Amino acid sequence: MSEKLKALIEKVRNNTTIYSWSESKTKQGIIEPILRYLGWDTSDVEEVCLEYYIPDRRDKVDYSLRSNGEDKVFIEAKKVGDKLQDKTQLCDYANHKDVKLAVFTNGISWEFFLPREDGKWEQREFYTIHICQQDSDDIVSKFFAFLGKDNVTSGEAIKNAKMTHEGQKRSKDILKNLPIAWNKIICEPDVLLVELMKDTVEKLCGGYKPDDEQIKKFIREKNSSQPKPPPQGKIKCIKLSQPSKYGRKTLEQILMVIRHMASGKNYTTACKETAKSLGVEESTIRDKCTSRIGINTEEFINLVKEDTITNFLSQRFSDFNNEPIQ
Repeated sequence: MSEKLKALIEKVRNNTTIYSWSESKTKQGIIEPILRYLGWDTSDVEEVCLEYYIPDRRDKVDYSLRSNGEDKVFIEAKKVGDKLQDKTQLCDYANHKDVKLAVFTNGISWEFFLPREDGKWEQREFYTIHICQQDSDDIVSKFFAFLGKDNVTSGEAIKNAKMTHEGQKRSKDILKNLPIAWNKIICEPDVLLVELMKDTVEKLCGGYKPDDEQIKKFIREKNSSQPKPPPQGKIKCIKLSQPSKYGRKTLEQILMVIRHMASGKNYTTACKETAKSLGVEESTIRDKCTSRIGINTEEFINLVKEDTITNFLSQRFSDFNNEPIQ
């Protein structure tokens, strides 16, 4: 089934007519075939219930995936190209019916939610699959993890979803607080940092140890003389200068991918074209954009999409600024 799902994903990617499809064609040509390959019997009206009516809300959801008479997943569908906007209603319906997993899709983007979690719908979203931007193997893996029939009916899908949700919240908190922690250490020199500096200077000086105030003054002066990180801005304005701790080659390859995406190409195409132009494997480029800098594919795409990639890279590389490229 996984190979058939992967083949379908490639077929959808290569079909340029899908953006003119209606909602019914999107359901018939993309959404329902994906559900079938994930193990759901779309011909069984008790298992895959279309236009599922919610009496208390006097409204319907496009799909309810059911097992043993219980609603397991609600899916709201749009046509290819439609923006997936306010998901409040979907989360409300799912929460009302005690459905623990909800999906909003236009066939290409699949946004996954834990509707019974606290917070606004944005805070309940835990993953997005984008068929035209992500690696095929990653897409297949995530589809089965979150929406495969066996995982949904056994409860493993919810466990996978909650684990991913917690991981994302943890990652966001860490990224948010890293620069704050760094500034705190530099602006208010930590005791351990001061002691480390004193010991290092003593070794270099052959026994002369500076006092605490000398070290603290040096750190403050050094901090005040450092250029401020580039502001959030357009990703086209990145320029290399000195080597970074991750390596100049790594940064160059990442920036090539970013420039391709800035010109309108999706992540997959950007990686392929970068790999082709450099004469390296596509997997090498993907590795540089993800695991090499401590993030996954989805996080990289979101950083580029939200124009926050420059701030993120500035925390890992010191060798670029945002002067326009000539």
